[in-house]
Amino acid sequence: MMEGVRKIKIRRYRLQLSILSILIALWTLYGSVSPRVFLSYGIYYSIMSTLPFYAIITLPLTYVIIAGEIDLSFPDVMAFSGFVFSALFAGTGNIWLAFFCCLICGFAAGAFNGVLVTKAGIPSLVATLGT
Repeated sequence: MMEGVRKIKIRRYRLQLSILSILIALWTLYGSVSPRVFLSYGIYYSIMSTLPFYAIITLPLTYVIIAGEIDLSFPDVMAFSGFVFSALFAGTGNIWLAFFCCLICGFAAGAFNGVLVTKAGIPSLVATLGT
């Protein structure tokens, strides 16, 4: 009976286990071929110091993709909001004013895209590509 339960669990998670096995095999291969790079502290520190920024950007977009839509305007909205922040901060020196205006600009662009998709019925691909 116990062996049947193990087979079911292994069968259920075989895709995850195979991906983990490939990851371990590749890390072992890279570590043995170039140990100075892949077994040093610096490469992992570099990855972990830059990865959170991309995770913050991509996590909200995951929900958009799950909903069956796509948003192509997020890099432009981020760039515009960043520009608003830097211009206001350089001009006024007030970080909070710049921060809130940056948030308002991003929110306004997102709301505009949302109105185009939901109320006007324009497909999200076309609406966000146009904005």
